[in-house]
Amino acid sequence: MSTDATLSTHSELNTINIDILRYSIGVVLPVIIMVFFQWEMAYITPTLVTLMLAPTSPKLTSKVIKSIVLALVGALCLGIVLTRLVATFPLVALIGIGWSLYLIFYRAIKGDNLLITVIWLMSVLAYPSMAALDINLSIDTALGVTIAFLLAMVCSVLVQFVFPPQSKISLPKAELKNATARKIAGLNTLVLLPIIAAFLMFDLQVAMLTLIYVGILVLSSDLQKGIRACMGVLLANLLGGIIAIICFELLVMVPIAPFYVLLMFFVISSLARAIFTSEKGALLASALSCLMLLLTDVTNTTGFDMDYAFYERWLFIALANLYVVGCFMVLTAIGWLKMDSNT
Repeated sequence: MSTDATLSTHSELNTINIDILRYSIGVVLPVIIMVFFQWEMAYITPTLVTLMLAPTSPKLTSKVIKSIVLALVGALCLGIVLTRLVATFPLVALIGIGWSLYLIFYRAIKGDNLLITVIWLMSVLAYPSMAALDINLSIDTALGVTIAFLLAMVCSVLVQFVFPPQSKISLPKAELKNATARKIAGLNTLVLLPIIAAFLMFDLQVAMLTLIYVGILVLSSDLQKGIRACMGVLLANLLGGIIAIICFELLVMVPIAPFYVLLMFFVISSLARAIFTSEKGALLASALSCLMLLLTDVTNTTGFDMDYAFYERWLFIALANLYVVGCFMVLTAIGWLKMDSNT
């Protein structure tokens, strides 16, 4: 009996180690590629890989890949429609964005694939907002996001082929009533609409990362669990930001690509172990996503520009967190959002 138990434990540890190795290599692959090649929105690629290879994500079978490709095509079409509306009828475009966000959040709450939800969310947030400033910039953004998704998918499929998934963690999720799902989707949309309107009115596209990250934070926060549960996601982002500052200062001291890649692999693999073994794995995955957005492609600038690019990006993500916290506090104060799931 003890021998069987020992073998079983050894097998589980081996499976976890393979999962961690697959995850770490998959996330660092686009980091290495971006040392040599750059394109618009390239820095989101490693974060997309973290979503594709997360413990609870489905295996990238041909059916899932087909769904992702179809979502990319559909999101591009939706983005084109909203982009054209922004250029001619901005108020109509804002209404269209609002309804699109509501449907995206509703489907996400009802159990749609998280990655597909992010694809649709990016098309509604990034493309129309950039079009308000420059239609060509919007096209470049759309192409950049599409390339990022395709590269992330190639990297994820590659590591899953080399290190086949042995098991998949499946977290039980309570089925929400339609009325509750509609309410939460409405609250999520209400949080995003003011900042989208500000981007369209005041040409704040320089802080596009803030808008995108607000969308990711709202999507990641389970509002049905109350504001206290949502704060966990925000604290995880704070942790990711602190680790990013430490890593960045190390890169300033040793600004060479091999050290950058090795440092990223060490940090990713260290967090990956906690993601796959800890009860707080989902929160640590959020911290890693924040870290990757901050540090990816940071070696492409030098001197003052390198410092400026990093801390500007850090500031944009911090503003996103502060905005979401403020919105949640307002919703709680007026009674639309509860403090926790027990109240």
